[in-house]
Amino acid sequence: MRIAALTPSDHPALVMLWERAVRATHHFLAEDDIVALRALVADSALPALDLVGIRDEAGAVLGFAGLDGRRLEALFVDPAHHGRGVGSALLRYAVDERDARLVDVNEQNARAVGFYLRSGAEVLGRSERDGQGRPFPLLHLRLPGRVRGRVITEAGGAGVSIRRLGADDVALARATFTVMQRAFDQEPAELPEAYLAALLARDAFWALAAMHGEEPLGGLTAHEMPMTRSPSRELFIYDLAVRADRQRRGIGRALVEALRAAGAAEGIATCIVPADDDDAHALDFYRALGGMASPVTLFVFEAEPGEGA
Repeated sequence: MRIAALTPSDHPALVMLWERAVRATHHFLAEDDIVALRALVADSALPALDLVGIRDEAGAVLGFAGLDGRRLEALFVDPAHHGRGVGSALLRYAVDERDARLVDVNEQNARAVGFYLRSGAEVLGRSERDGQGRPFPLLHLRLPGRVRGRVITEAGGAGVSIRRLGADDVALARATFTVMQRAFDQEPAELPEAYLAALLARDAFWALAAMHGEEPLGGLTAHEMPMTRSPSRELFIYDLAVRADRQRRGIGRALVEALRAAGAAEGIATCIVPADDDDAHALDFYRALGGMASPVTLFVFEAEPGEGA
């Protein structure tokens, strides 16, 4: 994704994008609040900020960030493009290229809070009111030096660390997934670089690598699932594998525990993982981690060749 500077001629489109994003995420705001803030954004905020954005092929802005020195003052993505890596790309640019270190976020905007915490931000403090004195609490965050590719924990044996992978870690992700597929006696898939980068940029996709130095020893992939019975999310562990010569050394446990801890830090309390009934080792492994077996049968539906074409 190419990020470029925006100009005053873009401001009207940015105000409309801002409003669409706010209506999709800031459900705690009343209509009068949105109207008042829209005028503030158009007349004061945008003209004062150093603006950058991402456009589609037709030139429409998909998302934008506003910077004031080392502060990230604004980051908004068109709701039609949420979850496609636009916000992550803008945040990486702000941190890596513009040395942004601080950002405030509405505490009631759970999606934004989770986005920044997942990116490695640290909560420095809290204010009861926003910058306009309204009763909407703000969290004051310090941004990390790097958004993804960070070490989550040192665990799983001497010299082993657990790292969450991001869009800049395509080569490492490819190596990690190869280790995992070989652990399952599968032929490694040749995934296109663009596909991997887009997958790793997705906020709801988790890829963890167990590393010894720069060498992956195993990995875990999981997907966030938004719930409908409550405003919450759960993590579904799809794959977990460790290189054959490094199994039974605590690496698998470290991967699961790192995921659970990182998820809990974002308010995700539940992790789910399927296991084959005839895989005694996997069943014993998850039970030893404190998992509770659930009497559920998974059904798989696969399209026939040509179906749906």
